[in-house]
Amino acid sequence: MNDDRLLALYDRVADAPHVVGRLRQFVLKLAVRGNLVEQDPADEPASALLRRMAKQKAKLTPAARTRRRRVLDSSPVVRRFGIPVSWEWSAIQAVAHVEMGQSPRSEHYNKTGNGLAFFQGKADFGPRHPTPRSWCTKPTKIAERGDILLSVRAPVGPTNVADRQCCIGRGLAALRPLEGLDREFMLLALRAFEADLAAQGFGTTFEAITKKQLTTYGFPLPPLAEQHRIVAKANELLALCDRLEETRVVREEARDQLSTASLTRLKEPETDATTFRAHVRFAVDALPAITARRDQVKELRQTILNLAVHGKLVEQEPGDEPASVLLKRIESAMELVPVRGRKTKRAAVHSSLEKPAISLPAGWEHARLSQLVRVLNGRAYRKDELLDSGTPVLRVGNLFTSKHWYYSDLQLAEDKYCDEGDLLYAWSASFGPVLWQDPRVIFHYHIWKLSLFSEADLDKRFLYYFLLQHTQEIKSAGHGISMIHMTKGKMERLSVPLPPLTEQHRIVAKVDELMAFCDRLKVGLGATEAAQGRLIDSLIHESLASHET
Repeated sequence: MNDDRLLALYDRVADAPHVVGRLRQFVLKLAVRGNLVEQDPADEPASALLRRMAKQKAKLTPAARTRRRRVLDSSPVVRRFGIPVSWEWSAIQAVAHVEMGQSPRSEHYNKTGNGLAFFQGKADFGPRHPTPRSWCTKPTKIAERGDILLSVRAPVGPTNVADRQCCIGRGLAALRPLEGLDREFMLLALRAFEADLAAQGFGTTFEAITKKQLTTYGFPLPPLAEQHRIVAKANELLALCDRLEETRVVREEARDQLSTASLTRLKEPETDATTFRAHVRFAVDALPAITARRDQVKELRQTILNLAVHGKLVEQEPGDEPASVLLKRIESAMELVPVRGRKTKRAAVHSSLEKPAISLPAGWEHARLSQLVRVLNGRAYRKDELLDSGTPVLRVGNLFTSKHWYYSDLQLAEDKYCDEGDLLYAWSASFGPVLWQDPRVIFHYHIWKLSLFSEADLDKRFLYYFLLQHTQEIKSAGHGISMIHMTKGKMERLSVPLPPLTEQHRIVAKVDELMAFCDRLKVGLGATEAAQGRLIDSLIHESLASHET
């Protein structure tokens, strides 16, 4: 049986994204199709329930609204799937009273608890019951205790149950099942139809559904006795899903703890070579377990960079020319850069240079960023200087998120342009280094170009990896509330651990190799997750189809 096959293959899909949520939806779909429990021929058919409900509805509906109700009742009901012969398709308005919310005037709101609790929409929902945040002294639309509250705008579909008489705003509708419809069955059904209801929403600012869309929505009604059996079975299976979710959370927490512990041991500053190699072997052996999810690859990348910039990724070679010699050559190259005030600034840098507490391998040196590169400012623009054609203007958004470009026809100094291979740093809002790989652009004010004083004595990619590893540290040293940014002075005083040049090249080669491995690992994990997702979807579809035949 296909249900049995689904259970037999669960271990293969247990790590699929949102697997437990998919299983919950599977249970709900079985419930509303009549596939969760057996039908009993002795049950009173749903057609008899609908006749009694029609009589109830007639008594509850004021005469002035009877004509409009009949017009709505004449709307055809969409039968979205097959149901057992003892069931009936009906419109929601035929099985429940529907009260659309309406927001009261703002002067009648309060936060002090006066009047009825006022629920405006999904933001007030809890796991089952909404939580009051506002109250209303002159409510316009009221829901009774036990009513199902359905979000009908931004977003459409989520449900809660009112645990008190309350005022409802226009983001909600209250559904009160008529006698013959188990409220818990209706709640299960609405949860099963949540995605379909959401798909019917419309609107430009935010999506919503109308009263007509809701009241005429097709609802599969089982015999009352079967409703009770369905609710009992569904609750049993959904509780099992909850336990599966708890188990999954515990397993993922254990993986995260293993990952954090393993990678943290590699970052310990004072570790002898033997102990460090033992930590590396443990981390490598545990790699399949600690990187079972794509989000864990990010931490692995950070660990690789941390090892790289602290001299723990490759072996040191005693014959390498020490970094102190590099610094002297870079200093000589800096003297040749025609920048006004360079000597004064250089003296200030040397007087303020303080070595960080962390020790470095033999042959390495601490340097300030300003000893290695010239930090060049971008250009700020007025709105009328940004055009639709000309030279592209590179903004921070273009580095990370935005595909929209502005252009300029201004002729600027050479240091306001960046070309392929230049090292850039975004210092406002979004932080981080970028090795520019595209044709010439003008870089914006919120970007610095880091121009090396001597490219022959400093591997640009090593500096890029160092800045990438220190992104969060640099951002945390920035200032601002709504938008954090870094000052040029602080950035220039950033301490950089400088290895011998040949070791820089070895580090860069090793980091490139390991980052490529991380890329493959992430792609592989993504493919596994996608395959697991397709498998669980296929099994669920197969199982549902088997019940239809």
